This record gives sequence, structure tokens and C-alpha cells, in this order.
Amino acid sequence: MTFAEQLKDARIAADLCQREAAIAIGRSVRTYQNWEQGDNTPHASVQSLALAALRPPKSARSRKGQNQRAHPKRRKPMMGAAGVRRH
Repeated sequence: MTFAEQLKDARIAADLCQREAAIAIGRSVRTYQNWEQGDNTPHASVQSLALAALRPPKSARSRKGQNQRAHPKRRKPMMGAAGVRRH
């Protein structure tokens, strides 16, 4: 399997568009498109980093298939005596 195929498969598995994938790996959209189309191929070390950046975090992979919240529970900011937020 070529790097272009691996990159596209990783992007689709992460449910990202090309723009989001480019942002995730820190490259321009055009560079990402060239890689995914096979027009250019980055150095092997960059290939590894790009594919790793598109993989879901380990904790998300371990919970795959479990009932997950769409958004994690958020804490409300603490309020001081005068109604001022404390950090």
C-alpha cells in the first residue's frame, strides 16, 4: 500500500476532510492534497509523523464501540464572593 493510500485511509478513518487533516499534521492544504494524490511523497520520517497525527488517541481506540458522550462533561467556572471568576 502506498503512502498516498495510507494517508487517505487514515484521514477517512479519522472522519476528517482534507483541510482538517492538513491542519492536524501542520501542512498546507495543497501540500496535503499532493501527498494524498501521490504527486509528492514526503521523507519517511514525515510520513510516520503524518500518519500518527491522523490516528485517534489511544484512549479513544480502547473505548471503540462503547457508549461515548458526544462532548465530555464540562466544569462550570468557580465564582468568587463578588461573582468574579476565579482560576
